[in-house]
Amino acid sequence: MVKQIRRKNQYYVYIVECTNGTYYTGYTNNLENRIK
Repeated sequence: MVKQIRRKNQYYVYIVECTNGTYYTGYTNNLENRIK
């Protein structure tokens, strides 16, 4: 899984390609919970 060190105000930006060819973008401060 993802190992992370908790830091104040740390965010991750992600881009996912959907099955219809479009892209979904988002951001989170807890990547491990987001990918569950």
